[in-house]
Amino acid sequence: MINVSVLGATGVVGQRFVQILSKHPWFKISSIFASEKRRGEKYKDTVRWILEGGIPESVAHLPLLSLERDEPEKIVFSALPSFIAFDVEERLSKNGHYVFSNASSHRYEDFVPIVVPEVNPDHLEAIKYQKRKGFIVTNPNCSTAGLVIPLKPIMDRFGIERITVLTMQALSGAGFPGVPSLSILDNIIPYIEKEEEKIKVESKKILGKFNGRFIPGSFKVHARCNRVMVRDGHMEVVFVKTEKDVSLSEFKESFVEFKGLPQKL
Repeated sequence: MINVSVLGATGVVGQRFVQILSKHPWFKISSIFASEKRRGEKYKDTVRWILEGGIPESVAHLPLLSLERDEPEKIVFSALPSFIAFDVEERLSKNGHYVFSNASSHRYEDFVPIVVPEVNPDHLEAIKYQKRKGFIVTNPNCSTAGLVIPLKPIMDRFGIERITVLTMQALSGAGFPGVPSLSILDNIIPYIEKEEEKIKVESKKILGKFNGRFIPGSFKVHARCNRVMVRDGHMEVVFVKTEKDVSLSEFKESFVEFKGLPQKL
């Protein structure tokens, strides 16, 4: 087993890291990090667990550590808020750590890939160009992740000229405590700060090419994002104009036959 650390382990994203990694066949969570004021407390005694199922037993009794006084493992999964993540992830990666980050802080840097394994695993080549002893790899915004996977087979077979996407995003995407109840009850909030910009930039980077530098996709992206009164699960309505003419049967076939690298492995 490979020992790993989780940063920001008490937040919603951190809890999801803990939940998934606790079941992983290769990784073992050996240390978890939170704020300095919580240092030394057992995870089960301080985390407000909100995910389905209980706290994984393998992690429940681990003491919380702090980045001010403790050193994480070589491999780090970061669920830190973006305003904290930038400096912390930069320091760790320059000191030789391999940082896999959920934060947006480094997504738009020249040689930091935004990776969706089914779509662009070849973009990991970019880490060779990072001027760090370690590296940083990011994942995309949640709405972008759900968008680019079905777009990948369309892009490969028919090319894409324009994408128009309307999102209906669950409350969980706002983190905890999230959206004020009086703002969302019996309501739809037709704007999520920076969400539309993230979809536009990230989808073009992910579906673009890397050849010593990132070459964004040439297609246009129009996005409109909404917060809806659903706890979990985002929905997207997507219109795609392809470069080539395509029949309905060809379109369906592109989905049925598509296999990303994880499926091939």
